[in-house]
Amino acid sequence: MLIMKRFSASLLKEICLELNDKIKTSFISHISLISLEDIVFSFSFYKNEKLLISLNHNTPFISLIENKENYPTLLSSTNDALRKILSNAYIYEINQKENDRVITFTLRKTNELFEKETFYLVIELIPYRANLIILDEKKKILFATHYTSMDAPRPIIKGLLYEEVETPINIEEEKPSLLDFKKEANEYLEKAKEKRRKDQFAHLFTSVKNRIKTLQKKIVILEESLKKSEEELHYVDMGNLLYSISDESELEELIKDGVLLNYDREKSIKENAMLYFKKYKKAKSAIEHHQIEIEKAKDEIEDYQRIYLQLQNGDDNDLLELKASLNISKGKKEKTLKNKKNKISPLCIKLNNNKVAFGKTDEQNNILTFEKANRFDEFFHIKDYPGAHVVLMGNDFTNEERLIASEIALILSNKEDGDVQTALIKDVKKGEKLGKVILKNYTTVHLKEVRKSTKDLILSAKRM
Repeated sequence: MLIMKRFSASLLKEICLELNDKIKTSFISHISLISLEDIVFSFSFYKNEKLLISLNHNTPFISLIENKENYPTLLSSTNDALRKILSNAYIYEINQKENDRVITFTLRKTNELFEKETFYLVIELIPYRANLIILDEKKKILFATHYTSMDAPRPIIKGLLYEEVETPINIEEEKPSLLDFKKEANEYLEKAKEKRRKDQFAHLFTSVKNRIKTLQKKIVILEESLKKSEEELHYVDMGNLLYSISDESELEELIKDGVLLNYDREKSIKENAMLYFKKYKKAKSAIEHHQIEIEKAKDEIEDYQRIYLQLQNGDDNDLLELKASLNISKGKKEKTLKNKKNKISPLCIKLNNNKVAFGKTDEQNNILTFEKANRFDEFFHIKDYPGAHVVLMGNDFTNEERLIASEIALILSNKEDGDVQTALIKDVKKGEKLGKVILKNYTTVHLKEVRKSTKDLILSAKRM
């Protein structure tokens, strides 16, 4: 985890001025918990940036950050409390405690009885003692991320009056520029998101990888059994040979030479022949069964490899959708949620008067190709490899737009070069499984490289 090293009271003073200039008089429109210590606020009027509040143990801080995306929230009691109290609250004032790392937001909100209520959001950015506290109009504590016991020097308990933090005057001469600090804050957020992603979805990646390994082992066992069964096909020759024997001496010679394997002397020649034919039929049946099971396992591996690729390229919403579709839960606490299916829309990028859209899961691919697209839109997919459905939507497509769509098909398959198939949507038919298609007519283009500009363009994609 990236650690912010240079947060000070003097820097907070600059941040407080910026917050008053930009988000004062806005409403809090959305709250997302990136982790139990990192919270992102979005605003109704000021949409250029979001506010990151980090209560990390070593270097808590607050900063406006780039407004790149909406972050799914971590479900918790903290999330519930913050959303219940602060959602749609109007930011009336923002003040810093003099020469200290404490900032207070004065908020106003209309309750269910249409009465104006005042709240205070106090953020104590003190290393090793960081806290976010919500107070009512009388400064009584409604919520805190960190409560204390009654015998603590400064009790933080729901219902008690809030006591201001007593810390030494904190004036540091050296501090980073506000611009440099905000850059660090954005880097911190990316690291926090990645850590949260690993913590939240690691079991999903592990489960899919383990399933692929299990299927690969199954194929090895089946192929060994198949080889053994194929070797047993020669029992039919032994059975036919027994029917051609003319005398006992010839039989003894064949047994002695090991031509007739597992010959039972207590049974007649005819009975032994029937046993050989029975073994042959069993081997033939086993071969058919093993071949079917091997093909099924290979198909399933292909499906899970496609899913693993989708996991690698998906954002939190995509992963939640995949998790629901796979019915994979992290533990007992999630069992009640595992059958909930979250349908997420495909992503879309504007290209002049047209647009290019793509899915990151089988469900999204299906929605895009067979619900959103028109008959004469153009479909793109990497050839002979798992990948996203990419659709160029609109009319009078340029070669540049087709190139972008082809590059996106490669990028979402983690490829830098390769063949891309393209067809009109009217020539794309549903396959046997969700996300798979059959192309009636198509052309193939080969790309030697993918441009950085297209990789950057994907980052601007929005949900349809």
